[in-house]
Amino acid sequence: MLEFDLLFDQSPTGTTFIAAYKNPTGGDINIGDLISQIDPDIDLPLSTKLQDAFFVYDSRAAQDNNRIPARGSYLFGLDIGGGIDLSALPLVARFCQPTPA
Repeated sequence: MLEFDLLFDQSPTGTTFIAAYKNPTGGDINIGDLISQIDPDIDLPLSTKLQDAFFVYDSRAAQDNNRIPARGSYLFGLDIGGGIDLSALPLVARFCQPTPA
């Protein structure tokens, strides 16, 4: 289980919150599991050493003169170590076939 520090904009018109994560052990974390907690439709089979992560969400409504429906927006960032093995992704795996020695 991952534990995040949360910061909520508590002003009367506040629409934003920030979640920050720090990995004290430095071990591997399945990034796909982390992202699926935010959007279950994203299947991302990746594990890596995760140093830090953050998530920002803003549910600000559209302005009155804007005909675009109101919707939230989010930003997600990772600080990783040791790189990522992209060969587990379906699109990349087709191009990363093992070569005979």
